[in-house]
Amino acid sequence: MTTGAAGYARKLDYGTAAPAYDAPALEPAAIPEAVPVPRERAVPKTRTRAAAKNTTYSISLFSIFGFVLVFALALFVVLAHVYHLGVTSETVRLNAQLAQLQEQSRRIEVEFERAIDLREIERIARDEFGMSRPDYDQVIIFQSTPQDRATVIENGEDESALRGFGSFLMSLLEYFR
Repeated sequence: MTTGAAGYARKLDYGTAAPAYDAPALEPAAIPEAVPVPRERAVPKTRTRAAAKNTTYSISLFSIFGFVLVFALALFVVLAHVYHLGVTSETVRLNAQLAQLQEQSRRIEVEFERAIDLREIERIARDEFGMSRPDYDQVIIFQSTPQDRATVIENGEDESALRGFGSFLMSLLEYFR
């Protein structure tokens, strides 16, 4: 128990600074019933036109900037979407054109292969030009790597030393490329 400012003893409620209330024990019959009292309703005040005219509204500069920024971003999103749709439709059109051209290329290759008949070419070479198939001992097979090159010089062509030196330099340049 603690003592108050006036020296009266008081009991604290559950370790708080609030004083405990020790109400006298009353019997149930002694508690009077509360009778509800109707509340008075407040009549709302009506505004006059003069009071409404005197009110002024202001918009902050930050909110105007925010609205402009939101509008610009929304416009940017719409324009980006329109551009994306245009690019997508152009891509679809070009893919269809590519497929059509690839099919046309395949058809032309097939027609080209049909046009070249090796038997017909051999017949024309034999009958019209007097050619014949070479014998086995007339065929020389020459195999080389892709980097090897050969230059055929006509016999009887007059080669000067300067031209030979120039071709030598050109071959060196091609080698180091």
